Amino acid sequence: MRTRLSATLLGAAVLAVGLVGCTPDMPKAPATSTPAGKSAEPVFGTPLLPVSRHTESGPAGESWAVTDLYRYGFVDLSGNLVVEPRYSAFRYCPGADGTVVVVAQDGDRVDALGADGTVVGSVDARLDECGPLPGLVRLAATDGGWETWDTWAASLPDLSRTDLPVDGSFVVLDADSMLFQGWSDDPADLVSRSGERLATDAAAVGGAYYNAGPYTQVSTGQWPVPAVDDDWMYGYLDRSGRWVAPPRWTFARPFFGGYVPVVDGERAYFVDTQLAQVGPTYGSVDSVVAADPRQAAVLGYVVTTRSGRGSGLLAADLTVLADPETSTTTCHWSWVQPSAACLVVDDAGTSLITLPEGTRTSVDEQFTVVLSATTVANGKGTVVHNTATGTTFDIPAPFYTVTYWGPGEDAFVVCESDNGLRMVLDAKGKSTPFATVVDATMASDGTLYFWVEAGDQQGYVDPTGTWLYQESRYQLTKD
Repeated sequence: MRTRLSATLLGAAVLAVGLVGCTPDMPKAPATSTPAGKSAEPVFGTPLLPVSRHTESGPAGESWAVTDLYRYGFVDLSGNLVVEPRYSAFRYCPGADGTVVVVAQDGDRVDALGADGTVVGSVDARLDECGPLPGLVRLAATDGGWETWDTWAASLPDLSRTDLPVDGSFVVLDADSMLFQGWSDDPADLVSRSGERLATDAAAVGGAYYNAGPYTQVSTGQWPVPAVDDDWMYGYLDRSGRWVAPPRWTFARPFFGGYVPVVDGERAYFVDTQLAQVGPTYGSVDSVVAADPRQAAVLGYVVTTRSGRGSGLLAADLTVLADPETSTTTCHWSWVQPSAACLVVDDAGTSLITLPEGTRTSVDEQFTVVLSATTVANGKGTVVHNTATGTTFDIPAPFYTVTYWGPGEDAFVVCESDNGLRMVLDAKGKSTPFATVVDATMASDGTLYFWVEAGDQQGYVDPTGTWLYQESRYQLTKD
């Protein structure tokens, strides 16, 4: 056995922030590397927060063995380390009941973990991805440490094998059905959770649906659903797989709240469930979406005029929040955030509009960049204004741009300089005691926890800066 004294770095399937740096008045943190297998998967309410230990090399039998590997453990929401780092990879997978299940790889075994860190399901396999439907995870058989062509969907949390097809492309339509297409020219099929397949006249899947990161594409969970024919024209299917609206549009989105935007050549407009046009014709319609692996929620729409000279904002029920004829609109939203914010400039001045509420707050015209539902910045990123606190503060040189996070983002504003340094500020512009904010994880209690480094300590803090879990940044790790 070989040991190494190393700095640890949170590496997990969480929000991809990856900030490594320091503030001018604090010692620079040791250099760290991105963990093997780290991805940009969003987290949707996990009961366990990841902790990792760095190891110089992994077991030779692991097919993905590289110079730097990490072993992952987990902290519960009481701040207890309930699983010592031993897993080489993991996924946060949505359960059929809307909860999140942690699925992790330990050698040639895959474990499903309960909220207290106990193993509630286990199978000899290689971990692939979540899905294709909520409550499932895709696994692969192994032979001598290498994956074989035998891939299947296992139920969560017991990891029992199912007959659901997985060798193809998918669109999740609702919690119990998906649109599936194998790797061939065969038409797409409607497939139920039980594995029953219903032939349709649809030629292919995808395109019109919302893609939540590495997860399969998701619908809004509302029927009918868009699909395409051999000519790549869009229509709508009912639950029996029949066309309720024959393909005639060049693009079409899923329904939400009784409406859907469709595109006919260079014209975009909305139709209702009777497929009748509602409202005027626009040059373009872009959906503002909050999505997770279970379904997508439309928060509103950014619409442009036919001439393309103006852009306005509609609520999800098509209420006009900003007239495209007299406005310009820019929005920010996140897949893991249930709200969004849009900066609108019109005859009344500059306003920040939050979605889905549609609340409008006036801001100074110098602020042209949306940071969050309550935070804006000037174009150079040197001045920040928080509408919730009414605080305006300068970003001190040499820092000039601003980054932020999802539901708790107003507690941490991270400023980046041209020399790679980063400074962490709170909502009122005061520096926090953290040299680095590395990542953020959304917990099942609705709190966004930040993995931070401060001196020789690191761990999770909540949006107020209160420690949930704390440990030394230096760990003696065996491989």
